[in-house]
Amino acid sequence: AFGDAVLRINLIDGDFPNYAQLIPKDLPSRVTFFADELLRAVRGVAPMSSQASNIVRLSWNGDAMQVTGQAEEGGKVSTEIPVKSEGGPGQIAFDVRYLLDYLVKKDGQIVMGTSTPSAPAVFSYRRTPHLVLMPMFVALDKKTPTPTAPTEGGPPASSAASAVGPDEAPEE
Repeated sequence: AFGDAVLRINLIDGDFPNYAQLIPKDLPSRVTFFADELLRAVRGVAPMSSQASNIVRLSWNGDAMQVTGQAEEGGKVSTEIPVKSEGGPGQIAFDVRYLLDYLVKKDGQIVMGTSTPSAPAVFSYRRTPHLVLMPMFVALDKKTPTPTAPTEGGPPASSAASAVGPDEAPEE
């Protein structure tokens, strides 16, 4: 005890979860963008996204990424930012709050790697720990093809984020 504070600890029996299985190994699609540009775009569509389960949709092809927020009543707002993409066109959807939390206070380039719209995305920023962000399951635009990757029956996706050490994430 420290003064009026008491610390109690309960040891939980069992094995630590295998978090490494959640980290994608093969990322055929990579998109490089400036953090402040995506932050500005996401903030712009966030009010519309908040009317539809806080979902923001990202789709890219070549040198541009569409950032879209859509309300349940049918309203839609979209903006475009410049990007450098490798591995062809793609699309994915995230909870706008998690994406904003990650982008805040970042400057410079960020690389996002993904394999499919339902697989976790890996965000890499400088030498800081990588972030694995789980996508939201939504109906995505059928016009934008998605990158292909071998299916290995990966973990179910939910809207959650976790940080992992740089040594545990895929190479950039």
